[in-house]
Amino acid sequence: MNQELVIEMIKSLAKDQQTTQKELAQALGLSVAAIKRIFSKKQITFDNIIGVCQFFKIEVSDFFSLIEQQSQKEFKFSDEQEKFLGENPSYLSYLYEIRCGRTPSQIRSQFKITEKSSQKYLKKLKELGLVKFDGEKHLAVMSATVSWRDDGPIGKYYSTKTLRVLFERCTNPRLQGGRFYLDLKGLLLSSRQLDDFIEEIDLVLKKYMALSNQPSKGKKDKLIPISSAVIIDNKPDDIFNEIYDLS
Repeated sequence: MNQELVIEMIKSLAKDQQTTQKELAQALGLSVAAIKRIFSKKQITFDNIIGVCQFFKIEVSDFFSLIEQQSQKEFKFSDEQEKFLGENPSYLSYLYEIRCGRTPSQIRSQFKITEKSSQKYLKKLKELGLVKFDGEKHLAVMSATVSWRDDGPIGKYYSTKTLRVLFERCTNPRLQGGRFYLDLKGLLLSSRQLDDFIEEIDLVLKKYMALSNQPSKGKKDKLIPISSAVIIDNKPDDIFNEIYDLS
């Protein structure tokens, strides 16, 4: 039983039915502090799960079916997985290659890494529960789309990198007809000017990220969510290219 998925489903049900932590605590015979610990540590007993289902008037079997359906739509990393991958992006790149069906030998050949390094990547990803060996080949455990929070360890690293990759594609004069934005098509800058331009873009990005993190007085339905989260699929992507030799 994936405890994190269980907790996320409880939070989702509570949100849908506008249930407060106090109301949920009373229904389970717990304190609000106990509910907060359950949510923060992502650990809950089966008895409490039954209590949750009774409170929300849902069959236990249906509760776990909802979790299964959600996990098939989207795979989310645990806090431990996300923290490690955010701090060690080369492991996420290796996982991406495995996710795309590439073998360790193919990865070694493409990224010029040693067998020892490849085994280090695989060992850690197995420890994190993200890669398994089925007796014939290594597989990523997720079959659904993979995503992460914009404000999490991975999001903070890759959101900036993604924007930079897109920007470089837009302004790279060698990509004939390959720019994403037509309004930049006629932009002619020296190398120094281009460096200044990128620096100013970074400053603007930091400014609006800071504004985004501030509480807004506007109505929620008037706020525009801008997601920079990257979704892993089976298409090649320039941002997942950080596989280095670890030996």
